[in-house]
Amino acid sequence: MRSHALAGGALAVAVALTVALSSVLELDLLPLALAGVAVGGAVALIPAGNPGLRAVGFIVGTVLGLIGYVVRAAVLPDITAGRAVAFGLIVVLVTLAAVATRGRMPLWSTLLGAGTFSAVYEAAYVANPPQVLTTSFSTLFALLPAFAIGYLVAVLTEPTRSLAPTADGPQGHVPAQSTDSPTATGTTGTTSLEKTR
Repeated sequence: MRSHALAGGALAVAVALTVALSSVLELDLLPLALAGVAVGGAVALIPAGNPGLRAVGFIVGTVLGLIGYVVRAAVLPDITAGRAVAFGLIVVLVTLAAVATRGRMPLWSTLLGAGTFSAVYEAAYVANPPQVLTTSFSTLFALLPAFAIGYLVAVLTEPTRSLAPTADGPQGHVPAQSTDSPTATGTTGTTSLEKTR
């Protein structure tokens, strides 16, 4: 619980600072501050795979999501079938990217990147499809800095995790059983005391 409170508090401060920096430096981070920082924190805190490759997977997913929108604007009709093909293409691309790394870059992180980009960009795209190159890159350059802030803050505040015990014990070690235990030798075994008699 304490680790959750620490990470959540740090991310709350990070969101506030991102909003402040957006205003002071006249950056276009404000609309995506919460989404970017929150997703960056989540990618850092999920205990699965290499942390760096999780972040790379998210970034690759967002870029491939952008490419999907460019293809949609360039060659696909703005109808239900066109949208379905575009979104399917994005999923295929992020899947191929994960497969190409033999899973070292997790599929879930590339999917999360593409899905996040689509969620924050779709309204801007629908409002003005011919401006896809301008609006998509402005969205990307607003999302990724916020993501980076959340990711770095979460990594720095993430507590050291001990390995969870497994059937083989911590770190694959099989704990030795005492010979005095009734189960040490089974019901048919003999104890050392009986051997000396």
